[in-house]
Amino acid sequence: MKNNTKKGLQKLTQFDKLNTLKEIKDFLKTNPDKKTVSKLKFHLEKKINESYLKKEGNENKFIDMTIECLLYLKQHNDLDFMRHTVYEINNQKITISIQKFASKYFCFPTVSWIAEDSGLSRNTVHKHLKKGLKNDFNSLVKGKIDHMTLDAMAKLYVIGTTQSNVNALKSFIELSDKLKEKPPNTVNNLIQINNLKITNEDLKNLPQETIIEIERLIKNNIFVNEKTN
Repeated sequence: MKNNTKKGLQKLTQFDKLNTLKEIKDFLKTNPDKKTVSKLKFHLEKKINESYLKKEGNENKFIDMTIECLLYLKQHNDLDFMRHTVYEINNQKITISIQKFASKYFCFPTVSWIAEDSGLSRNTVHKHLKKGLKNDFNSLVKGKIDHMTLDAMAKLYVIGTTQSNVNALKSFIELSDKLKEKPPNTVNNLIQINNLKITNEDLKNLPQETIIEIERLIKNNIFVNEKTN
């Protein structure tokens, strides 16, 4: 019993010493077993929550470290969820910084100011603002917007019907019509090879190593064809 407790404490101490992305990568290069990496992942996830609750500003550092563990474990579903979580956290930090500056100075802040105030890097802020809601990992933020839109519609309907408010009913109808519209620039991407059809969704569900191999084969064959022509 004492030996097991001692081993557990040694493992905990070992994880606590891993404080940078480089240290995590170096640790994973030693090819630890999956059980150990899973425990390390759990340890880092606790660190993310602690940093967020205590407002320490270290969430992104621990998220990057956790992503390395997920890549090692090939847990692609968890990896996808983690990336959506990163976008959500960054979106919240950037939004708070912009609102803070705008309410005080009545104009928008620079990327540098947002980075300093939010604790994010200038590169992260720039990428976030440049892509906006077009980012691939924004489903959590979009989900909140959809939820708030439906809530607003319900309120408009209640105000319109109970108070005979024509403007509220008009806004409700306009918003309902917009939700029915097909999103712009929607393209059904499809790859067809003889009788085999591959959709975007099929590609997303493939393991990362398979996608990389397909990409390599296509690139190599295109390059050969270009040289031949």
